[in-house]
Amino acid sequence: MQGRSLTSFSITDAPPREAALHLRREPCVGGGDRRCNMDAKKCFKCGVEQPRSEFYRHPQMGDGLLGKCKACTKWDVTENRDGKLETVREYDRKRGNRQTYEWKQKYSATHPVEIAARKAVRSAVVAGRLVKQPCEVCGATYRIHGHHDDYSKPLDVRWLCAKHHRQHHVGRQID
Repeated sequence: MQGRSLTSFSITDAPPREAALHLRREPCVGGGDRRCNMDAKKCFKCGVEQPRSEFYRHPQMGDGLLGKCKACTKWDVTENRDGKLETVREYDRKRGNRQTYEWKQKYSATHPVEIAARKAVRSAVVAGRLVKQPCEVCGATYRIHGHHDDYSKPLDVRWLCAKHHRQHHVGRQID
């Protein structure tokens, strides 16, 4: 967007402050009635009054919404990212796929029994020899994991949802 004049922008390409101008609301009729403005809020960046749905939620703000509209927030984030692009790209590369090929190879070599047990459960579920059950703790039926208490018994698993499986592994007591 840099280097382009504002006159060459369409309403979809325009920076948010210019694009938001088409969202101006009519002044409230009825004088001082506070209910007229309950569905609108004014952005402190572009100064445009917009529907509350055009503001991101922010629980620490008095009204529960961020003070600038979504368009201005996106504009600021893009400008900030562009300003330090190399730093951001390096950060993205580091956090992308944390399990490198070398890590996976080392894990496979040091945990063959665990990997074989996981493969056995996957194969049994696909073949229909083992049926996923609801979470033993909360009864959830989505994102169910088969937890092995003993990897030497590959098809003997406890069915836990992702939340309770994670809690089990970090040592928290499951109710």
